[in-house]
Amino acid sequence: MAAVEDVKVDIYTMNRFLDLNEFDTSPVKTVLKGRPMRIIPNIRQKHIFDVKKHEVTSHDSWFGLVEGNKYNYVTIDYDYNLISTAPLDKPVGSSMDYLTFIFLENSEEVFTWRTRVTLWDVLSDLGGILEIIVLGAPALLLVYRGFKFKASVASELYLTENTN
Repeated sequence: MAAVEDVKVDIYTMNRFLDLNEFDTSPVKTVLKGRPMRIIPNIRQKHIFDVKKHEVTSHDSWFGLVEGNKYNYVTIDYDYNLISTAPLDKPVGSSMDYLTFIFLENSEEVFTWRTRVTLWDVLSDLGGILEIIVLGAPALLLVYRGFKFKASVASELYLTENTN
């Protein structure tokens, strides 16, 4: 049993997560998580991991008319540890293991919807397209009237003749 006391196990899971502030590349990022575990003499351990599916729909276009991108990823979370002090020389069920890892698929799916502020949102916050027309039309007329006024003054000051 002395050899068992020195055994340590590291279990690594490749976990994914959603980066809500990432709009240039894929918002699903990957991280490697490590969990150190130690074998304890005469103790049975069951480590339960929860596996959950995620689906993300991301509308990242500035115009908002483009179909969104769909991303699917899985997360693996450490749920809990069951410790049993049953003697190892007597099998429990069909197992005489020191460590048991159980990965349970969670039937719950997580759906996330993410949108970017679009050009249409900015226009609506500023008053919409009607407001642009109401404010833009007088500005265009002001420029046009200024040009016509200068042309009118120039025609009054100078005599022009057409020669053919």
